[in-house]
Amino acid sequence: MKRVIVLFLLLVVPLAAGAQKKIIIKLGTVAPEGSTYMDVAHQLEKAVEARSGGRVDVRWYAGGVLGDEPDMIRLMKLGQLHGAGLTGMGLGQIDIAIRAVELPFLMKNYSEVDKVLNGLFPVFKSRILERGFVIIGIAENGFVYFFGKRPIRTVDDIRGYKMWVWAADSFAIEAFKSIPGVLSIPLPLTDVLTALATGIIEGFYNTPLAAVALQWTTRVKYMLDIPVVYGSAWFIMEKRFFDSLPADIQRIIVEVGNHYFNIIRKSAREDNKKALKAIAESGIEIIKPSPEEEKRFGQIGLEARKKVIKKFIPPEIMQRIEKILGHR
Repeated sequence: MKRVIVLFLLLVVPLAAGAQKKIIIKLGTVAPEGSTYMDVAHQLEKAVEARSGGRVDVRWYAGGVLGDEPDMIRLMKLGQLHGAGLTGMGLGQIDIAIRAVELPFLMKNYSEVDKVLNGLFPVFKSRILERGFVIIGIAENGFVYFFGKRPIRTVDDIRGYKMWVWAADSFAIEAFKSIPGVLSIPLPLTDVLTALATGIIEGFYNTPLAAVALQWTTRVKYMLDIPVVYGSAWFIMEKRFFDSLPADIQRIIVEVGNHYFNIIRKSAREDNKKALKAIAESGIEIIKPSPEEEKRFGQIGLEARKKVIKKFIPPEIMQRIEKILGHR
């Protein structure tokens, strides 16, 4: 019912906008209110409104009230939403090549992350523009880990594990096929907490910060201490709407966006460390596998990487990444 009301408001807001003579900018995200992401997003909102001299009214629809990320992309294409903060999964619905930065075990630290993102940003920006959207800035989720109700100490422990995989994420679904015996359960992100509570799933993958913010950690007892993949995040706007804005408003959005999404990247790294500490203090056991098992997990990750590269990633993108990181 709440989602129906919000969608109704999306449709009727333009009628009021004409009387107010203000530019209404409607933005969506699955990030919950109270999270680091939304705290900074509201700072961005206030900065855009202030620098526009009150000509712009920015409205965030947070916490997945508009549905999952594919739903928000559909709303942008329909002109009912103007922009969104998306994970790599969401942006990958527009161009799957973006997911090259989220290949399993590809990047080992944030220094490599920064080199790859900075090196590929012009390429990604151009590809997304061709598909009708404008990348305003790069945010960040961070490195992703496995969490579960049962301990995962070895590769064999994953057999028969009911693990959430993001519905509509063909990239992740393909990668999970390389994990022997895992039972991947596709669900929208907004259904995960309920699915954990009811036993539909018994595990998930996410960053420590997002897992805490979404309250998923309240339903599990273990975390596998292996960063399996880097999770990207992006802020985009629908191109037709962006092009319709006055030039000075476009410039303000880009400048303010770059500033605040750089803040998010820095904050996310610090807050992921804090979240990891909070997870340990909450009683969740953080399992560090043996060197032998870590190698086995790494081999599975390599096989998953080969599969998704072959199916989804353009060769020229991988060549650029290999050049940046050195051939692996």
